[in-house]
Amino acid sequence: MEEYFEVLNEKGEYTGEVETREKCHKEGLWHKAVVVFIINSKNQVLLQKRSETKKLWPNMWDVTAGGHVLEGEMGFQALIREAKEELGIDLQKQNISEI
Repeated sequence: MEEYFEVLNEKGEYTGEVETREKCHKEGLWHKAVVVFIINSKNQVLLQKRSETKKLWPNMWDVTAGGHVLEGEMGFQALIREAKEELGIDLQKQNISEI
């Protein structure tokens, strides 16, 4: 399934354009992404080791989960989706803090 992203300008403002993941990455078009940090009650951050098959930074330690914000999706929705897809964790909006 082809992914579509809303294109941003260098100030992070929506341009009204929507492009494919491939075109955004190939042409360096700005688009939104999210990163999930899982922090426990001891302020410890969960890390994971990236797969050796990853295109970028294989076998490197990384924050817990992340991904692109799809066309029509809000950032918190992307966080919830990515946490479920990558970690099997069901996040709730009230448990999310933006930084």
